[in-house]
Amino acid sequence: MPIAAALIATVPLPVLGGAGVVLFGSVAASGIQTLVRAGLERDNNVMIVAVSLAIGVIPITADGFYHAFPESARIVLDSGISTGCIVAIVLNYLFNHLGGKPAAAPDPEPAHAPDEAAKEGAGAAPDDATAESAPEQTVRVGRQREPSVRDSPAASS
Repeated sequence: MPIAAALIATVPLPVLGGAGVVLFGSVAASGIQTLVRAGLERDNNVMIVAVSLAIGVIPITADGFYHAFPESARIVLDSGISTGCIVAIVLNYLFNHLGGKPAAAPDPEPAHAPDEAAKEGAGAAPDDATAESAPEQTVRVGRQREPSVRDSPAASS
């Protein structure tokens, strides 16, 4: 390992700084992409993100905030990343898995083509086999992702 350390020591500090900026910038961009897909149209998820970020910033902004805690707890709490992650996991479990789930809106009745309605009879409900084999319809709320060059068939070849 001393050879690797000597090799890294020969790299100029501005080059290491630039590499660090690119590295942490790409990590931040990846985190923002994850937040975009997190379903922030639900208030529970917005609350999870907001509280986790606020708790994660505490060790940076209020040095010694956790000084009254035992040393074993401060190992975790003095890192904003670990504290924010733990808070996010706990709140996600509480809000989205244990309770607080909003009642699901009933799915709209699928529209039938005129010839299908005639086959089933006016006002007749489809049998169970048809209802179970029908594909589930998903309604997306919020902004849709615009197609990009990566989505085109030419880009995949």
